[in-house]
Amino acid sequence: MLGEVLRVRLLILETIQVLGETRLTATVGVVMRIAVTGANGFVGSHVVGALLAEGHTVRAVVRDASDSAKTRHLVSLPGAGSSLTIAHGDLLVDGSYDEAFRGVQVVVHAAAVIDVLDSANAAEKILKPSLQGSRNVLKSIQRSGSVRRLVYISSVAAVQSPYGLEESHVFGEADWNSWSTLERDAYGFAKTSAERWLTDELEKDASCDLISLCPAIVLGPCLAKAHTKSSCALVRECIYHNPMNSYFGSFVDVRDLAAATVASLTSDRSRGARFIVVSDEPPMLTTQLATLAAAELPQYSFVGTPKHSEWLVWLLARVGMATPFQEAMVVKRFIFSNSQLKEILGVRPRPLAETVKDTATSMIDHGWVKPKLSR
Repeated sequence: MLGEVLRVRLLILETIQVLGETRLTATVGVVMRIAVTGANGFVGSHVVGALLAEGHTVRAVVRDASDSAKTRHLVSLPGAGSSLTIAHGDLLVDGSYDEAFRGVQVVVHAAAVIDVLDSANAAEKILKPSLQGSRNVLKSIQRSGSVRRLVYISSVAAVQSPYGLEESHVFGEADWNSWSTLERDAYGFAKTSAERWLTDELEKDASCDLISLCPAIVLGPCLAKAHTKSSCALVRECIYHNPMNSYFGSFVDVRDLAAATVASLTSDRSRGARFIVVSDEPPMLTTQLATLAAAELPQYSFVGTPKHSEWLVWLLARVGMATPFQEAMVVKRFIFSNSQLKEILGVRPRPLAETVKDTATSMIDHGWVKPKLSR
């Protein structure tokens, strides 16, 4: 009997009162019922895979649950046959997550619109899915009566401020983006607005706690062809030799972000906390990813060609043809601390070179991109 219990790893979740607050008691090795929004996206898919690998029961929430082509890679994941179900949820529809969240203890909110540099119709395309979507997710959580923890996949865009701080400033979890507006930096404003709103709301709701994970630019193995159009498109452009947006960025492996998500469920020290999820390497230009890829995969040719030089962007900013944010991205290096990620969640990020290699290899080996051979 004891062996069977250990093998199945039944759920042990308690709601207890500590200093007047209700919190989730998560124990290492127990099985939880977890819903993941944006589950078929690049980040969401890896989160689902990591949760299944830990033995959790996962409800993968996608916008079109009837389109099996968009979830085929999810149902093929190890453990999916017995522990994965597909459910519907739409960020812009109030109540659409009610059924998906019924009976689950944790929600991982990974659904997002990621568009860093484009600000056309930003209120509708970027802010609305982020802020209104988070509101709809939280309302369904509160209606469920069962969810005790929300893990929100935010971004370092909600941490960094392009102006107002010394160049040497090291951004940590206590920092918030206080500079961005819808007009100046729509994506940063949207992620900051959503995370701040969730933080404020859940400080008033003792039944559910919030953990925010703030990743840098996420790279890593693509699990579906659609993932090649995510942030992994930076590596894809190097494979194709296409001109690309060149700007300074920090990076993290999607597998490390998924590991941080899993770790946040079983650490009581993570309750109510933020975590910056970034690799150990300093910021680098996106075009330099080609250099890393070429060193790791010398049989292929990788080229990082900038669409616009940093000097042209600087000049355009002087005459009002480039925004201060666009200028900041090509001249400023935002430095982040990942000490909390390591110390509390126990995640040691992979080397960036390994991440870039695995990103490119996943695209090439699946036939989603055709590389040029090196000469």
